[in-house]
Amino acid sequence: MNSRTSSPAKGPSAGLRVRTASVREALGLSSGSMFHAYASKPALAAAVYVEGMAAYQRAATIAIRRSGDPERALRAWIDTHLGWIEDHRELARYLFSTLPDEVTEAAASALAAHNAAYYAELAALFQRAA
Repeated sequence: MNSRTSSPAKGPSAGLRVRTASVREALGLSSGSMFHAYASKPALAAAVYVEGMAAYQRAATIAIRRSGDPERALRAWIDTHLGWIEDHRELARYLFSTLPDEVTEAAASALAAHNAAYYAELAALFQRAA
């Protein structure tokens, strides 16, 4: 976040330019509890990434499952993707940017289960649509 505007920073390393004190204050945490939960800035950025991506994937999965036939499901998936990005512009900018290696590495194991379920949902949709 920019310390003057409280807007998320932009760019590929946006998650690392967030002032830890700003996050801690926004969450109402003490310094000790903040660093107990997140050992480093990359760990905090990875947690934001994993939770954000999981929220995006949940929204897309719900849209796919609510639509009966494959064509409607594909349209719902695309509409949800575009709508989610519009509704969550700053988070989407972060999620779909190139992250620093240390953030990607910190997020990898937690993200793997979310990705596996999401990709399985997409594979089933594409198989029905074929």
